[in-house]
Order: sequence, then C-alpha cells, then structure tokens
Amino acid sequence: MTGENHAPCTKPFVCFDFGGVIAEEGFYQGLKAIAHAEKRNPEEFVPLAVKTILQTGYVLGKASEADFWAALRAQSGITWTDQQLRETILNHFVPRPSMLQL
Repeated sequence: MTGENHAPCTKPFVCFDFGGVIAEEGFYQGLKAIAHAEKRNPEEFVPLAVKTILQTGYVLGKASEADFWAALRAQSGITWTDQQLRETILNHFVPRPSMLQL
C-alpha cells in the first residue's frame, strides 16, 4: 500500500496471548513430556488429555484443576500428583525473549 497516508497507531497498549505467542505452547509440550516419562505414546496420551479437559469442564471453569487431573489419572493410568503434573505443564511455557522485548 505504498503512496497512501496512514495515521500513526494511537492505541496505548497491545494484548498478546501467552501460550504460543509470548511463550512456547507449554500445555501440549508438557503433556508430551508426561507421556514420554510415563512411557506412553504421546499421539494417544495428548488427545486423551484434551478430551478429558473438555469432558470435565475444566477449560470452561466448571470443574477444578484437581477434578481434571483425577479424571486424567483414572482414564490414563498415570500416577503423578497434581503438583507434578502442574509443574511439568508450567515448566514448558518457556518465554520467548523477542516477544518480551516487544
């Protein structure tokens, strides 16, 4: 669009999504790490976790994190504690320095 006049941006702020934009997508990467550590096929475990998070209603705020983890343990047979699962997921949200500079 050369030759056109554009007004400067006057917005006082910009919002960025965290997972996948400011940081690596930690949820899926964390689930893959859990699957590998538990010697499970990530191509089966990750979709099971996604199905479970939707079925429990956790993603919509209708169930607690503990409810989600309990359901995932029941369906998958994993034995990790809520704290271990949470930490693994959160540790995979690695901030991208270039995005933080923006």
